[in-house]
Amino acid sequence: VVRSAGWDGDGRCLAATARGLAFWNGTGWADVPTEGLPRPHGIRFVERVGPGVWLVGGDAGTIAYYSSHGVTSLLAADDPRVSFTAASGNLADLAVLVGDRPGEPPLLFALAARRWMKPASLSPARNVTGISRLADERWLISGRARSGGGFAAIYTPLMFEVERIGAEEVLGYTGCDAQPDLGF
Repeated sequence: VVRSAGWDGDGRCLAATARGLAFWNGTGWADVPTEGLPRPHGIRFVERVGPGVWLVGGDAGTIAYYSSHGVTSLLAADDPRVSFTAASGNLADLAVLVGDRPGEPPLLFALAARRWMKPASLSPARNVTGISRLADERWLISGRARSGGGFAAIYTPLMFEVERIGAEEVLGYTGCDAQPDLGF
């Protein structure tokens, strides 16, 4: 089962699967080494952050950069019950991660200069299916509301604000995208 995939510009891909990480080299899939990751089978997302470099994260609140050299820059949340399911941004500057804890609403974790900020609870949300950076300090969040409709919000981590937007007449939002250089 492929949980998440991050495509590189040259047609190669790193994917989080139920068995760990897999790499598409353009002609076939190959398992890749996961030394340095505390729970390789618990990787939930892969996000391409540069040529041949991916951000991976998952169970035990773990995130790391991964490249052909293996795992670098491993970082973990203070709460090992958190499972990260998505991320956007730059870990060295400002980044937002979507986290799940069993039996709780989704959480938004922010990292500012590799320091954890207080998580924001998304109590009206059942799940988060998309996160996209709108501007330097703002993210668009999408998913499904506990009430059964769509959930969309703007998250500004440095102001500790989550502003709900959108209409609940839809069944749910399956993803989101933005172009920060254009301001939307």
